[in-house]
Amino acid sequence: VFCTLPLMEADASKFHDFVEACRKNGVKHFIKTSFYTSYGNYPFPYVKFQSDCDKSLTEPKEPIPGVTHSTMPYTILSSSHLMSTPLIYQGPALRNDRKYITASYSMGVNYVSPNDLARAAVTVIADDKKHHNKVYTFSNSGPHLDKEIATSLAKFYGAQIEHIEIGFHDFQAVLKKRSLPDWLVDV
Repeated sequence: VFCTLPLMEADASKFHDFVEACRKNGVKHFIKTSFYTSYGNYPFPYVKFQSDCDKSLTEPKEPIPGVTHSTMPYTILSSSHLMSTPLIYQGPALRNDRKYITASYSMGVNYVSPNDLARAAVTVIADDKKHHNKVYTFSNSGPHLDKEIATSLAKFYGAQIEHIEIGFHDFQAVLKKRSLPDWLVDV
């Protein structure tokens, strides 16, 4: 099974039930994408959701009757923000208002290419036993400053993009005004 949990409101217990059903029905290998900070104690709902789901794979809760080993081989591919993240969160504002609003306090963000994650998934699927019960964390060569991203977005759109740096709570308010769901705003 290859599972990537979309950015949607969800209940981790449903994922746990799905993992248990896979385990009981003899799934040979479960591959999941995750958010890399899900292994810390982060207060953001999406990160907690990912962490709870990952634990369904790494810490099985119920033994399977008649099965000696109740674990199911898994591989977790975790990354931070994907390069597509600015477009997901701010696509209309970038296209219509030509503004890129950020809240990283000029520290930069470690974006990962979705293509790199896809290549890793294919590698794991092609030689799965080598990757059983492992968690891989993907990162870029270093963080990209928001002003660098704004410059790249300006080249992509063929127009000037204004970069506006604000605090995190102000950023959340901007996202809420764009009618994004609360769980996405709190990521």
